[in-house]
Amino acid sequence: MYHQTYSKKETIPLQILPRSLSNLQFVLGHTRAAEWKVIKNNPVANVLKPKVVHKEVLPYDESEVQALLIELQKEPFHWRMMITLALTTGLHLGELLGLKWKYMDLDNGIIDVA
Repeated sequence: MYHQTYSKKETIPLQILPRSLSNLQFVLGHTRAAEWKVIKNNPVANVLKPKVVHKEVLPYDESEVQALLIELQKEPFHWRMMITLALTTGLHLGELLGLKWKYMDLDNGIIDVA
């Protein structure tokens, strides 16, 4: 299991906060610790989630993709393959990183991402 710890000097990425708060509210809200008086009250019951502002994603235009593909020819094969797959399939990072040869049918040009 992966655990990330942050020192007092480090800042926690904003995207982590709502999920962490939801997890705390779930754990403390769905236990009977406050009801059984193990704790006085649920410390996160009235905490509001911070607002997360989502950035607009601007896709590359055709000339940017062409320039990137040309520059990729100078890079190692694994980077050329990953970035070409990302550009041509629309796979997300986690899907790309989770690919294995057993999910690829090279004869029929199919990648199984399910």
